[in-house]
Amino acid sequence: MSRCRYRIVLAEGMHDALVQYRNQDLLINMWPALRTLISCDIRDAWESIVPEPTHSTATAT
Repeated sequence: MSRCRYRIVLAEGMHDALVQYRNQDLLINMWPALRTLISCDIRDAWESIVPEPTHSTATAT
């Protein structure tokens, strides 16, 4: 899944889409770029549930 498509799922997806398309490894790998493509509110919500090492990596960029 491309970053753009994943951004759409994160930003606009309903619960079913989030469950269907969420991939932890992909989310972790793409997070540094994805976090810059979504709104602050959505980023804050996702960062509150992202595992700590990923959150630390994402905020370092």
